[in-house]
Amino acid sequence: MRFRAVVIALACLALLAPSVLAQTTGSVSGTVRDKDGGPLPGATVTISGPQVPLGQTTTTLSDGAFRVPALPPGTYRLTAEFPGMGSFKQDVVVGLGKDTEVRPILRLTATAEVLVTAATPMVDTKATDISKVVTKETIEKLPLARTFTGTFQLAPGVAENNSSAPSAGGFRQDNTFLYDGVNITNPFFGDLYQDFAELDIQEVSITRGGVTAEFGRTGGFIVNGVTKSGTNNFHGEARLEYQPTSFAAASKDPKLTSKFQKFRPGVDVAGPVWKDHVFAYGSVNLLRQTEEQRVNNLGVVPDGTNHVNEFFGKLTGNPASNMLIDASFRYRGIDATNADIGSSTAPSAGDQPKTIDRVIVGSWFWTVNSRVSVEARYNHNEDNNSVSPNTFIPFKTTFDPAHPYLVGSFVTGKSSTNGVSYIFPPANGLGQRIGGSDLAQNDQNFFRDEFRLQSSYLASFLGATHDLRAGVTLSTNRETLVRAADGWGTITISDSSNCGPASARPCYRARYTTPGSQISRSKTYGVFLQDQATWNRLTVNAGVLVNEDYYIPNDNGSFSFIRGDFHTPGNGTSIPACSVAPAGAPACSYKGRINIPWSKQFQPRLGVSYEIDSSAHDKVYANFARYDNMDNQSLARAAAPIRLGRTDTYLNITTGAVIKDVVRANQNGKLVIPNIKPTYTDETLFGYARPLGGGWSAELWGMYRYSTGIIEDFTANPVYPTPPTNNNGSAPDFRYGNIPGYRRYRAITVEARKSTGNWTLDASYTLSRLDGNWNLEDNGTSLFYSSSYVGDGPGLFPTDPNQKGVELSDRTHIAKLFGSYTLPTHTVIGGYLRYQSGRPWEARGFDAANGVALQHLEPTGSRRLDPWTNFDILVAQNIPLGPANLRIEGRVLNLFNSQPPLTVNQTYCNSQPCLDFAYVDPANLNPNFGKPTSYAPARRAILSAIVSY
Repeated sequence: MRFRAVVIALACLALLAPSVLAQTTGSVSGTVRDKDGGPLPGATVTISGPQVPLGQTTTTLSDGAFRVPALPPGTYRLTAEFPGMGSFKQDVVVGLGKDTEVRPILRLTATAEVLVTAATPMVDTKATDISKVVTKETIEKLPLARTFTGTFQLAPGVAENNSSAPSAGGFRQDNTFLYDGVNITNPFFGDLYQDFAELDIQEVSITRGGVTAEFGRTGGFIVNGVTKSGTNNFHGEARLEYQPTSFAAASKDPKLTSKFQKFRPGVDVAGPVWKDHVFAYGSVNLLRQTEEQRVNNLGVVPDGTNHVNEFFGKLTGNPASNMLIDASFRYRGIDATNADIGSSTAPSAGDQPKTIDRVIVGSWFWTVNSRVSVEARYNHNEDNNSVSPNTFIPFKTTFDPAHPYLVGSFVTGKSSTNGVSYIFPPANGLGQRIGGSDLAQNDQNFFRDEFRLQSSYLASFLGATHDLRAGVTLSTNRETLVRAADGWGTITISDSSNCGPASARPCYRARYTTPGSQISRSKTYGVFLQDQATWNRLTVNAGVLVNEDYYIPNDNGSFSFIRGDFHTPGNGTSIPACSVAPAGAPACSYKGRINIPWSKQFQPRLGVSYEIDSSAHDKVYANFARYDNMDNQSLARAAAPIRLGRTDTYLNITTGAVIKDVVRANQNGKLVIPNIKPTYTDETLFGYARPLGGGWSAELWGMYRYSTGIIEDFTANPVYPTPPTNNNGSAPDFRYGNIPGYRRYRAITVEARKSTGNWTLDASYTLSRLDGNWNLEDNGTSLFYSSSYVGDGPGLFPTDPNQKGVELSDRTHIAKLFGSYTLPTHTVIGGYLRYQSGRPWEARGFDAANGVALQHLEPTGSRRLDPWTNFDILVAQNIPLGPANLRIEGRVLNLFNSQPPLTVNQTYCNSQPCLDFAYVDPANLNPNFGKPTSYAPARRAILSAIVSY
């Protein structure tokens, strides 16, 4: 009751005293002083610029402090005045999510003024986070991919070639992706699906650590991209990007090759709707991409296409000098053909995905007075996906044992019983997929609605200036899943006892999803409170975030919880006193919904920054934070008692007759252990930053993260020394709850930057290690966070010795050097050089239960691929055309055509038994073990023409 009262009090404070609009804007703050250094209370401070033509005016507090919030990124003119003391004027640059500190000094007569040139603070002496802001101008001068995800490359210590969402000291599902403050992270899988064209980007903020309470909970990094807005001046841009296949080099491996032809036109326009008050921005971005000259291990692959249609519209308003409103809508549709054809997949087993994304944003910001500001925000984010197979096969059509690839998706294999390899054309080796796809229908539709009310209060007490912020949030999420197997789904060779006696082995195992649908829901409440208190050169950032989550399976269904006596074996996992079969004793289980309450999600944040030399504006800082990694809402589907699960049917290899049907134990009938604790990450960081003069600055920082409280489904393992059986004597049901898994990240980074003048440079190096025993084996983009293979059986438990080691996202060394130079001829030269260690990997053995190679035969990350070095270059020429400018641009990516392997075949043997190096029959070894399955992209060139006015 006491904790509930605290939460209610925080919520009331958020509603009544309400945060800065830091998710889409920045701010300016400082202290006005006289020539002797004394504070000037009651001084008038005014700031205006193209983004806020009406300007904002405030007055200083008793200690001379002021703060102007809700300023869209850009350059402004600040004026400070006091009767009889003249005025102080300074041009200030406001960055996304940054507070620009200004220190006005009024020392002259009433008729005089001081004008200071534009200031871009090299070091934010009050901040205790690790973040950087990248402007549109910087992005355009670098040879980056012209998309939102292309900007991620600029973050120090963030590895590349790691799918669309790179890792940053954790798994890529731990990251949070924002656009105009909207959380566009897929709510059930954590990846970024809603990439968008760089044309719309005004500024990008990347935060690696020290995330404040108002930005929520994330165990990775936060990227926030803010889009362009209209102003009083009409302006626009038209661009055309072209990449023919002839501009790409050949692949290093002629058996794994393809080339892309891209044609990407785009146009935007902006201007006033009602001068000084309402402004509009709109854009159209298209992509027509064809993947040609495709070859994989099975032979020639037909062309694949990817068409993207993107439309964006945005209205911003400044109805009064103390109000800022905006509303926007984005549509993104994607149609692809011949997709998901990997290195060992026949074209017939590919598919045709379609995606429709929509994002709606509405916000209102009100500066009530010089102390109080309030913001209300609503976001709607939806991601609709459907996939249809290249080869449609009726569900469970008549099984053809002589041609299994005609009735499903067949994976070639070898039997350990008779030593026979089952390979059918067009396959030419083991482990290749031929026939149809595994799914005839796979519709996964997600949406997230988020409501936010937050406010800030500027005050002076206890000898400090306090920037108090508070807010409440509500997020509702839903996944609608519709699936059906293509024929018999995935068909493999099995030597399992489910085939019958030894004389009946091998047999076929068909794993399929029965046609059906499932709706999973979740709801999250959040309350945050934080204070930035500044005593002259000392700043303390203290805050707390509290959340509560509800999960609802099967639309309005319930989970099955274990009932009985419990004890804890010392690792936080409860052991039930009884187990229950589907028709077991009701006394052993009960129905309910998973709720992770406020009391379990108390996430403190504490940071301290001290300005060592007030003339140099350097700082030393430290920060501690706890993040509950619960934004990934897949738990609602993963723990459902009845899922769109898979059935394993075992069939006679000669006649095709059904031998046995086995419902996958980890799909249905799960029993949830009560009192689930959230997965969380504790983070400690420290650093030093200093301006060096001449536009240079340097920063050194270290980070330590430890994640635990892992939530997974699991079966009998060392947590259960003597696993109980069900009432019918069968194997125990899967449990769902916390497992003894952990992940640890240690890093130290040094970075030097020059960000002014006609040339810029950014150099960084990160030495890091990511290890633990929480290893998610699936390397695909749709990684099921809370229902992976971890914990599914012997050899897959976190307590297995081989599960512990260096995790696959680890990159020990990451060095980046990028910059640009603008010649007097308006020619721009940009370069980007980076080096990173190769991906860790380990030998894996055949897992009989899953029919694929998952079991680690040696400690995780025992081996490592070659390091990866890449250099990209950009050359652009600007040609003035009256009021417009024509920019001709050429980019060459991977200039030196470095193509190291990115992934390799980790399967040590072709079939069971393959549980240990010491017991493998040499005839059963996989001849492709250790051979590359993908390479870094070859050299390619891209031409662009851009007209702006």
